[in-house]
Amino acid sequence: MRKFVALSIVLAIFITLGSKQLGRPAAFIAFLDVGQGDATVIQLADNTTILIDAGPDRSVVEQLDRVLPYFDRTIELAVVTHPDTDHYAGFGELMERYTFDQFWIASDKPGAWETFRQNIQERGIAIERPVPGRRLQFFDGASIVVLWPLENDSEDSNEMSIVLQFLTGDASFFLTGDASITVEQQILARNPDIHADILRLGHHGSHTSSDPAFIKNIAPELAIISCGAENRFGHPHQEVLDILHHQGIPYLRTDHFGSILFFLDAPLQPVHLDKACLFC
Repeated sequence: MRKFVALSIVLAIFITLGSKQLGRPAAFIAFLDVGQGDATVIQLADNTTILIDAGPDRSVVEQLDRVLPYFDRTIELAVVTHPDTDHYAGFGELMERYTFDQFWIASDKPGAWETFRQNIQERGIAIERPVPGRRLQFFDGASIVVLWPLENDSEDSNEMSIVLQFLTGDASFFLTGDASITVEQQILARNPDIHADILRLGHHGSHTSSDPAFIKNIAPELAIISCGAENRFGHPHQEVLDILHHQGIPYLRTDHFGSILFFLDAPLQPVHLDKACLFC
């Protein structure tokens, strides 16, 4: 009898907690701290999950476990901005844990990338090569718009980075992959009126990205730099930090701040993951 009562109590607690989890989750975008690499996750209020890059290793698994509901193991859209391992290697571990509906991929590369792409194909996951103007519409009016790359191939995978703008309500986020200054200038020439509230700087804050005219036109309220502590590339470069300082744009770095989260149903304020209440 006591065992039955104890089991009933445990079951009641589980159902209670589960019902809280199964309620309307927090909608957010998070720039994850995955070391020297990139990973950005968007979770919408209908549980749609979008993952843009997955970092260099399995550290993305721990980060996603902290931000996504335990009962939701589907990633509706995965974007590999370009085939450099610091942007896609973490997907290998994630594909053992999550179901993926679709991948966006813009370019190919010999070596380990070919094995990774074959893994996607063997699992029967849809692959699309998005082009500028491609738009996906999501819950509550949120959308993702493709700004780059053009259909022509480049030998430099950075030049073929998928560049996206994520729009929701009154907020906009500009996500650049490792796009170079040349790409930034071409995007600006094609979209002279484009701007965003939050700009994730290209190439981890390298001086190969972040053209001053481009940043001035985007006019972000805050810049995000995804980089690893004491990385061997010296990212972010001082030249880029000087550009931000000169234009009066504050910035946050994942190597200093940790994972940076913004709730989408509230005024844009960066929140440290440890202080976020995602299922309250």
